[in-house]
Amino acid sequence: ADFGDVGNYLLSSRTVAIGAQSAGALGVANSWEGDIDDVRVTIGTARYLLGYDVPTEASPEFEYDPAQLIDSQPEELDHSYDYRLIGLRFDGGVVNYSPVDQSWTNAAATSAVESVFGGESAYFDSSSANFMWVDNADLPANLAEEDQDFTLSLWYYPIGSGNQNARLFQTVDGDVICGISLVLNTSGNGLLCYFGNPNSSWYGNTANFSHTVGTWQHICVQRKDGVVRIFKDGIQAAPDLALTAAIVTGGNGAGTDRTVIGGQTSPNRTINGYIDELEFVKGIAKYDHSGFNVPSSQISATRFAPARVGTVLDPFFEQV
Repeated sequence: ADFGDVGNYLLSSRTVAIGAQSAGALGVANSWEGDIDDVRVTIGTARYLLGYDVPTEASPEFEYDPAQLIDSQPEELDHSYDYRLIGLRFDGGVVNYSPVDQSWTNAAATSAVESVFGGESAYFDSSSANFMWVDNADLPANLAEEDQDFTLSLWYYPIGSGNQNARLFQTVDGDVICGISLVLNTSGNGLLCYFGNPNSSWYGNTANFSHTVGTWQHICVQRKDGVVRIFKDGIQAAPDLALTAAIVTGGNGAGTDRTVIGGQTSPNRTINGYIDELEFVKGIAKYDHSGFNVPSSQISATRFAPARVGTVLDPFFEQV
């Protein structure tokens, strides 16, 4: 910033001035001539030691050091990572990329026959034992608090009709509507999504859904500002559902208290096909609620985009 002319200065909306002030203690404007660059105020920590080498490069724009970008790719952080409760890839098994520690039991197979972005996906063959689960004790009690935004998304590749009312995702192992139940109605050609709250009140929404065999389809259920929408391939596929109640795991005493993917124990509700890249984000709506382009790469393994794994953090960024 060039302050070559007396009277020029920068002024923020909260009256933080750089380079001058409009009226000083003596009631007159104070300014100076010269240049100012790379201004940074850090609160809550002393950034430098007593005696230090001056910076050799500009302040970081994000909380990583720009000089450490792999291949100098200026990609943004995956801001949804910190809100992620479930983040599953299936390359070589159930691999969870989430800040929440989980122990998934996988009775389904992983297969390289089909995968959205290469690698492997989870394969379900319609048998009752062929699905995966995690105990709800390994997840927060409420998948979404009252009126809290959330996003549930996955890729689905049907290879047959499967069982009636097959479970893509459900927060109980049993034939009961609870928490979140994402159900395939194969005879009615629909996708049903039910929600439950602690008072055993149920809310449902149904999307017209074409079970196109042999095609990867992106399915997303999202709540934003108290409105739930179902998307197929980024396009809204069901009417709006007004829902401000809390959404909890478990079945209010019915079924086994665990979250299942691809099926359930009894009766047989296992799908016939593949699931890949399953993610549950709590606290934000990850996608544009009016419609969006489907993901073109795997969910991030860390807060950083995949191309930036290994970058050096600026540990002081949060205090700037």
